[in-house]
Amino acid sequence: RAVAIADGYKVIGTRDGLFLVNESTGTSRRFVKPEIASNIIFCITHVAPTYYIGTYNGGMYTLDPTTATIAPFTLGEDATTSTISVFAIVADPHGDLWIGASDGLHRLHDGREVARYTSLNSQLPDGNVYEIFFDSTGRGWICTENGMAIWDGSSLRTGHFPNGFVNGMKIRDIIEDREHNLYFAPDRGEIFKSNLELTEFGFIHSGVKDPV
Repeated sequence: RAVAIADGYKVIGTRDGLFLVNESTGTSRRFVKPEIASNIIFCITHVAPTYYIGTYNGGMYTLDPTTATIAPFTLGEDATTSTISVFAIVADPHGDLWIGASDGLHRLHDGREVARYTSLNSQLPDGNVYEIFFDSTGRGWICTENGMAIWDGSSLRTGHFPNGFVNGMKIRDIIEDREHNLYFAPDRGEIFKSNLELTEFGFIHSGVKDPV
């Protein structure tokens, strides 16, 4: 389900646990229940020297590859975050860590939570937060069960998408190519392509719309 490779280590997440491979020694270590609360690993992000691990219904963990030790990571002051699902862990251009989870969107600064956004306190659409992506302009795309919001550097907004865009769909992945086109992969259906200005866009099977 997830792979991260850095500094001589491979960290691999599966439906049957987490694997740490030390490339210099050729040794490996597997983490499963009860050492971690869930064997299903959704995401892995490396922010040197730590690996951050997101699980299904088991919360979030930090992994120290040099000592092969794993520890629970509690988001905020709420102990119930140990049972949430964590779908995405992404560092923004300023080094803050963003966590997409079943209880909303978490923002961490210097390893501590500074904000949690939900549909009740922001314009974030309701439901699980599946994907977080920061494009080359620094704009953040936050994708949930019921649509997407854009982080503009100070707040989440949903009201500036053009007609015909995929902001109401469940988007599971976003990438940007070298020509600065954005590609949106929905949960079902064709890939959607757009330029950064959101003036040329469309599903790939039907071509790209003319500029508006």
